[in-house]
Amino acid sequence: MNVNANRLELLRAVRQAASVAPNASPLEVLKGILLKAESNGHLYLSATNLEVAIRIGLPCVSENEDAVVVNARLLVGMLERLGGESVMLSRNDSSLQLTVKSEKAFYQIPILGGDCFPQIEMPFPEDTIPVKGLPKMVKRIAFAVDKTNNEKPMLRCVNLMFTRDGLKAAGGDGHCMATAKGDANSTGDIAMMVPATSLGTLARISSDKDEFRVGTTGKSIVFMKKDLFFSARILDGEYIDTDRLIARLTNRFTVLADMEELRDTLYSTVSIDPDGTLMLGFDGNLLYTRCDSEYAKAVNSMSVIPLTGTPKGEYWYRSRQLMECLRVTEGMTTIGVAQNGLLTVSTENSYYFQSPVRAPATVRKTPDPEPKAA
Repeated sequence: MNVNANRLELLRAVRQAASVAPNASPLEVLKGILLKAESNGHLYLSATNLEVAIRIGLPCVSENEDAVVVNARLLVGMLERLGGESVMLSRNDSSLQLTVKSEKAFYQIPILGGDCFPQIEMPFPEDTIPVKGLPKMVKRIAFAVDKTNNEKPMLRCVNLMFTRDGLKAAGGDGHCMATAKGDANSTGDIAMMVPATSLGTLARISSDKDEFRVGTTGKSIVFMKKDLFFSARILDGEYIDTDRLIARLTNRFTVLADMEELRDTLYSTVSIDPDGTLMLGFDGNLLYTRCDSEYAKAVNSMSVIPLTGTPKGEYWYRSRQLMECLRVTEGMTTIGVAQNGLLTVSTENSYYFQSPVRAPATVRKTPDPEPKAA
C-alpha cells in the first residue's frame, strides 16, 4: 500500500466509519476499519458491528491495490494529532505494519490483513428506489422508540413503509407513538423493521439534501449514494397497523397552536422537573400548564384557537416524551385530546399520540431553616 490523501477529508471519513466500529468486541477485526486502495484513484473505508455496516469512498493517489484493517480509535487519534494538508499510508509488501505519515511526524502501527474483514452485501442497482430527506424523517420518529428494549424488539425499531403514496415511518415505546411522512417519490409495496439506533447513525452522517438509492439484500436494507454505502439489519416480524390504529382515535376536542410559542411555554414549565409529569389544561381558547417538583411548582399559559368540540379539562403526561416530540415539530400544530385522555399532536407530515398518566401526589418540602448564629 502506498496512498496519499487529504488529511482532513480522510479524518472526516475515518470518524464516520469509527462511529460504527465497536470499541469492545471479542473479534479484533470488528474494532477496525478496512482501508482498501484501488487503482481507480479511490480509497474505500469500511466498518461494521454486524448490526450496521458503512463504506465511504474518497479520492487519493494510489500506486497499487491493497487492503488492510486498522484499529478505528487508534487511526482517529493519529490523524487528529498529525499536521499538514496531506497524509501518506504505506506498508512494504505483505508486512503487518502500516506507516501513517504527515510532514515530519509518522506512526507505525500493527494491522490485520484485509481478507479477514466481513464481506458487505449490496443490492442490484436496478432493484433500488430513490430517497431524500431521510434525517428529518428519522428525527421525527426515533425519539418515541425505546432503544434499549431487548425483550420486545418491535419497540426499539422504526417501521419503514414504502407505499404507493411514498415513504412513511412509525415508531413507539408502548406509551407513545409517532408517525411521519417521508419522500413522496419513494414508492413501493414493502415494510420492514429497522433498529432506531441504526437509522440514527445514518441520520448523523448524512443530510436532508442527500439522495440515496435504497434496496434490500433480504436480511439488510441498504442506502447508497456516490461515495457512501450504509447497510442496516432488518428485524423479523410484523409491525402493528399504525394507520388503522390512528383511524380509530376520535378527538373529543382539538385546538390550533403555534409550535414555537407552545414549545417555549412548556419548556419554562417543565424546567423545574424535566423527567417528571406535566399538566395540560384546556379552557376554551386558553391552554395552561403546570409542573410540580419536590420543592417547587411552575404554572404558565398561552392562547390557542379552538377547532372542534369544547376544549375543557386537565390532563397529565410524561414531560420528557412530550418535549422530545415538540423539539422536532414545526409550524402550526393541531393538539387534541381523544378517549381516555390520550393526547394527539398532528401536523401536515407527522402524527404523535401519548397516553396520559395519573396526577402526581407530590407534597412540596419546606426548605430547612437557616442555622441560628452562635
